[in-house]
Amino acid sequence: MRKTLFSIISILIISVSVFAQMEKYSVKVNMDDNFASMDGAFAIVKVNGQKVKRIAASSSGKLEFDLEFGQDYVVEFHKQFYATKKINVFLGQVTSEMIDIGCYGNTWHVGMIQKVEGIDYSVLDAAVGEIFFEPDKKCFGWDADYSLRVMDELERLEEELAAKKDEFESALSNAAKATSKGDFARARTSLAAAQKLFPHDSRIEELQKDIDKAAAAAKDAELADAAAAEAKQKKAEEKAKNEELRVQNEKLKLMAEKVIIENNTSKVLIVDLI
Repeated sequence: MRKTLFSIISILIISVSVFAQMEKYSVKVNMDDNFASMDGAFAIVKVNGQKVKRIAASSSGKLEFDLEFGQDYVVEFHKQFYATKKINVFLGQVTSEMIDIGCYGNTWHVGMIQKVEGIDYSVLDAAVGEIFFEPDKKCFGWDADYSLRVMDELERLEEELAAKKDEFESALSNAAKATSKGDFARARTSLAAAQKLFPHDSRIEELQKDIDKAAAAAKDAELADAAAAEAKQKKAEEKAKNEELRVQNEKLKLMAEKVIIENNTSKVLIVDLI
């Protein structure tokens, strides 16, 4: 089933009403990527391509800002290693007097998308949503027609990203399995494949440490086995050498005894001759 429009463009606009006339267009934003931290995330507000303000998000991705009436804006959402998302806000023809007393700003949900090698993010070069003033409602809303035009491309982007994430998880699993079997060459190859997809995932570093630790332990065990085998071989060689010496000593002893016997026999013969 095709995803809903809100889940596809990852922007949810929730109107908030208060009983006071709006002096500025107020926005509350929730940036997220499932449960990933949004540390370092921020928004930039531009007018005619020029930055007019920068708003830092909290670690949970929350931020707030106001926009003056009388100008059109592009609001960009940034986070390192994520694709930038944009929203157009059309306030150029809006004055405070035009707005209903029960209208007050919006809350946006902006789902951030990680950058992955091999995926075309060009659909995000344009805004993923547009906010405009609705005269008949005397309040603000989003342009559904505009969002529908980019929906297919956004679906394609999400499907490609999901496939890359599956590939990443498979590579991590293969690396862990190879590590447990002591096949460290294969483990490092699989980890490199995972790292190419999502190089900044914290599990990459953790698994790299596990592989290095297991490889070092295996090397230590190999060296210990080699030392034990060498000691055993040396002991066997010493035993063989000692046995050879013992045999030689026995032979010398027998030869000495034989000489003594022969000498004694010669003495007896001499006595008899005398």
